[in-house]
Amino acid sequence: MALGITLLGIGPIQLLFISSIAGGLETPITLILMMLIARDPQVMGDHRIGRRLTLGGFAVAAVVTAACLLYLWQTLVPGGQ
Repeated sequence: MALGITLLGIGPIQLLFISSIAGGLETPITLILMMLIARDPQVMGDHRIGRRLTLGGFAVAAVVTAACLLYLWQTLVPGGQ
């Protein structure tokens, strides 16, 4: 795969930039899934997280989701800045 990308002429800095954007856009999904798993008694048993930590986790997920949506708006919508 790396050889194919090199032959396409895509620079390493551009690849780093694209991968950081992809990771940033994927972060809210991962946060929400982690919160759901950490709250599930079938998965976590007696070690599941409490309500305050759940609320804090979903608040962080909401802020990160808002930041991702703002980035997408500014990037994809003409004049979205």
